[in-house]
Amino acid sequence: MTWRELLNEGKTSLKAAGISDHDTDAFLLLSYVSGYDRGRYMLHEREHVPDDRADAFRVCIEKRESHIPLQHITGVQNFYGYDFLVTPDVLIPRQETEELAELAISFALNISGVCNILDLCTGSGCIAVTVKKELDKRHICSYAAASDISDKALFIAGKNAEKNKARITFIKSDMFENIDGRFDIIISNPPYIPTDDIYGLDPEVKDCDPWEALDGGQDGLLYYRIIAEEAKAHLNDHGLILLEIGYDQGSRVAEIFSNKGFPDISIRKDISGNDRFAVIKMP
Repeated sequence: MTWRELLNEGKTSLKAAGISDHDTDAFLLLSYVSGYDRGRYMLHEREHVPDDRADAFRVCIEKRESHIPLQHITGVQNFYGYDFLVTPDVLIPRQETEELAELAISFALNISGVCNILDLCTGSGCIAVTVKKELDKRHICSYAAASDISDKALFIAGKNAEKNKARITFIKSDMFENIDGRFDIIISNPPYIPTDDIYGLDPEVKDCDPWEALDGGQDGLLYYRIIAEEAKAHLNDHGLILLEIGYDQGSRVAEIFSNKGFPDISIRKDISGNDRFAVIKMP
């Protein structure tokens, strides 16, 4: 069997299993077992596939057919141009969250002196690592801390910081419980899905992502209330809070922060036109 024939076999199997991105996922799994990028695949597609590589590919296809996320099979997800280790212990980094990191980077560029950044609910560490790396590239002096309640998530986040050579201080903390000091920017992509809604999510999310990274309480707003209540004690003058939110939560999140004395709140849309980010400025 050639590489092309094996790839077509994988595409057909994934399509029959109802995988929406069957063509893309089949190629990514072929690339994973072969080490070929698109260009090298084109050079070798008519060559015979070694039996062990064909077997490895079919094992991966079987996993994907059962709706195990692609990233849990390959163990990696690219985010903002950096590769991050991914396991079932952390939320798989999403493309829209890259825009949250971009917001943090753009605001940090306007801060004089050392920019102190805190990433709450860090998960894989993708936001903290990305922001730190990008500021380092621009020679912006910064200190980055990242917290999570999960030991397993912090372990993965630490591995990702090490892998990407980013200097991050990791803190085990239930929100602000163990956080000391003040920051110029507090970033968070907290759990924001209402508890009962999780049961209706795609199986690749509700069955594979960690529940604690999804569950935002009965109305999905639990962690925004905690941040609004406690963030002032950890923000420098003119500091910023940058949050990812659900597409239908903008007005309610704005109200929560307004009621806690934050007068400058803006809700921003993601690239798809949905409300996705809250930018809250300290008075």
